[in-house]
Amino acid sequence: MEPVVLDNIYFEADLQSLVNELHVNSFYFNEFKRLVEQASAIARPKAVYKKTVLESSGDNYVVVEGAKLNSRVVKVNLKGISEFFPAIVTCGKELSEWANSFDDMLINFWANALAEKAMRLAKEALEVHLKEKYQIEAIAQMNPGSVIDWNIQEQRKLFEIIGDVKELIGAELTDSSLIIPMKSISGIWFPNDTYENCILCSRECPNRKAVYDPKMYESMYK
Repeated sequence: MEPVVLDNIYFEADLQSLVNELHVNSFYFNEFKRLVEQASAIARPKAVYKKTVLESSGDNYVVVEGAKLNSRVVKVNLKGISEFFPAIVTCGKELSEWANSFDDMLINFWANALAEKAMRLAKEALEVHLKEKYQIEAIAQMNPGSVIDWNIQEQRKLFEIIGDVKELIGAELTDSSLIIPMKSISGIWFPNDTYENCILCSRECPNRKAVYDPKMYESMYK
């Protein structure tokens, strides 16, 4: 299957929710409001995915589109699944460049928080699209660098699976396999109603969706 681009994603920002989330003081409200309006005009969040199937697997790896992905968690989670979706999601280079143009530390922080919001809206749009198009009731994701045994360096393989990601949505990898724009993620989305990366991750994170369970890896993935 050819890669599918989602680039008609509306950046809808609830001003009051953002004010509460970022603890914006009333003294700065008008300035923050202007920033949100600028972000809304500039933002072009995007996602690209490719429908794939499992070609082969071993104890600690799977092969997808000729790429060997080294992870026991990925192998176990994809067992018995007929199709799944490697994908890249980004806030878009337009918003990223804008966010990083501010020298003021507070404005820069707010602007990058808005870029993060745009990326998450793109992720939500991707998941809604996948559920509707492929009639999936519940969907989960696995991300290199977040999955306990899936190295962030393997983002490069996901880019290879999808194709010319830079041409498709403007995202690319650095030599150390980090994605530019920084407010971007890669991963595999797959039908599942229970899995969360957070269960296997002990790092502190403001976006945590599930409590870390130190026994989960030993019980399910060993």
